[in-house]
Amino acid sequence: MYRPNTLKTRLLKGEKAIASWLLLNSPDIAEVLAHAGFDALVMDHEHSTQTYDSAVAAMRAAAASSVTMLLRVPDNDHIYLKRALDAGAEGIMVPMVDSAEEAEAFVAACHYPPDGFRGVSFPTIRASGYGYQAGEYLKSYKDNLLLIAQVETAEAINNISKIAAVDGLDMVFIGIGDLSASIGKLGQFEDKKLLSMMQKAERAILKKKKLLGGIAFHEEMASAMFKRGYHFVVVTSDLSLLRDNAQRMAGALRKKI
Repeated sequence: MYRPNTLKTRLLKGEKAIASWLLLNSPDIAEVLAHAGFDALVMDHEHSTQTYDSAVAAMRAAAASSVTMLLRVPDNDHIYLKRALDAGAEGIMVPMVDSAEEAEAFVAACHYPPDGFRGVSFPTIRASGYGYQAGEYLKSYKDNLLLIAQVETAEAINNISKIAAVDGLDMVFIGIGDLSASIGKLGQFEDKKLLSMMQKAERAILKKKKLLGGIAFHEEMASAMFKRGYHFVVVTSDLSLLRDNAQRMAGALRKKI
């Protein structure tokens, strides 16, 4: 059902926020994490087996909490974007945005005419409360949506100032994994060239007054990112929380039996 986007409101006030990826097809896990203290959960349709049905189930499971439900689509595909928005995602992340033109296409796909070209069905979609909140939705959906472009290639970093200048884009999110791969340094996250490119991107994004987002692999990394000006950091995933804690407990107990 339609509700205010508390994450976007807080970010625009200058507050910092943390999030977890949702990779597993479990509304129960989504519900647990929604009450764990995260500001947002990011349903990942790029690198998981999640579907529209599982996304809706996760959003319903989290509805009793104040957590904002974001969805990373697999590609900058206007049809997928339309369905994700109609399903009720409160924010959208598009991966592999390499140019201002691609960012502009993303923004346009999320807005109804005359501001964009999103297909119209607001009287019936879940995002408008199946029409019960259609008037409120149509009036405020643009301001309520959080639109995030993920930059994660050398080409994107070369175009970062133009991407960050795109009107209607709220956040630019730096994807360190694919960025490292794009310069032949896959997984080498302390590489000097990679760090230099990230710093260039960070400065450009902040200069254009866009929200700055990224991924942290541990708490110390997240803390350092916030000190550099990041507004939004994804710090873990449901999968890694389950895997790492299960492995830690099993390993510790194995040593005692």
